[in-house]
Amino acid sequence: MKTFANISNAAVAKMLGLELVGRECTIQKAENVRERYLVSQVNLYLMLQFYANSNTGLTDLLSVHDLADQLSCTTKTVYRSLDILEQGNFIQVTGRPESGYVSVQILNISDMYKRRGEGGKGYFVCNRDLLQVLLGAKAIAVLRASLTAMIVFATKQTFSASKIVDRVRIGLHEIAMSFPISSRLCDIKAACDADGSFGSLFERVNPDLKKSICIKLQQNYDAKQIKQQVRIKAKRAIFDEIDEINDIIRDINTDIYQDNMIHSWNASYLWQHHINLWDCLDPMHQTTMLPLLDLTSDVKNDCLTIAQDFGIDTVIDALRLYYQNYMLSDMVNFVVDKTKSLGGMIRKIVMELCQMKTVTA
Repeated sequence: MKTFANISNAAVAKMLGLELVGRECTIQKAENVRERYLVSQVNLYLMLQFYANSNTGLTDLLSVHDLADQLSCTTKTVYRSLDILEQGNFIQVTGRPESGYVSVQILNISDMYKRRGEGGKGYFVCNRDLLQVLLGAKAIAVLRASLTAMIVFATKQTFSASKIVDRVRIGLHEIAMSFPISSRLCDIKAACDADGSFGSLFERVNPDLKKSICIKLQQNYDAKQIKQQVRIKAKRAIFDEIDEINDIIRDINTDIYQDNMIHSWNASYLWQHHINLWDCLDPMHQTTMLPLLDLTSDVKNDCLTIAQDFGIDTVIDALRLYYQNYMLSDMVNFVVDKTKSLGGMIRKIVMELCQMKTVTA
């Protein structure tokens, strides 16, 4: 399960019976709404984002029982919700290899990354803490109000000139569009109660007016800002690790050039980074220079993105494994295939490490 997930504004709006119109993504009530989605279906869709590949939308095999536990519902409800989401063209169930397990693909996941001129409607960033608050909103009215506010907040932030707007004024009529026509103003205000689940997500910046509220995301749930901070920390840690490994390799190559061997102290320095030369070569009789852990800027950016999802330490472990098991183990013949994504290989190693940790736990 990833730490962060990008949630499509357009997909969530569709679930709420809304549509985002024009370049400014103005909220309107959708016409001819065929399906009303319940809390369990909306929450399942949100949760699946945390298991899906950000580019393809594909998940690994998922336990229906585990999904039910996380959603505090029955497995029957999960199966029913999967069917409804599939009928609504939100997901496709790609496999049911045996009872109790499914694999899923989030459909049209790349649409949210399109530019405005291409019809893109954007997304909001969700972290696990924010997800838990949304999952805790058992009343559909509160969930409607919270998600509508998230869409409006993300849209106004994206289309602002500075891109750093941290508070917005939302009209109650905007939130009311996700409610049934029969809903009264008092119902809308109750769903946006500052003391309820809505209030735990959004802080009131100014006193409420009759027809609008001014809000900002609580600091713990401002996932976009938190994600940026994680990326900065990841960049520092991962780039430092690469530099340290390459400095040691340069010293080792000096040993090889001068003495046709690798001195034990340099080998031990590399071992401190969990790279074991003795598994790959004979340090006492070495004439071939070791390759540097040389990554392109694109691959480094991929590593930062992966670190946001799965943790900095896991990415560092993956880079160490990549260097030892690919670059060192076959350093005579190993050539990076430019037609394939090295970032994709690092992601696969990270995923396998995460699965191993889960099984161990």
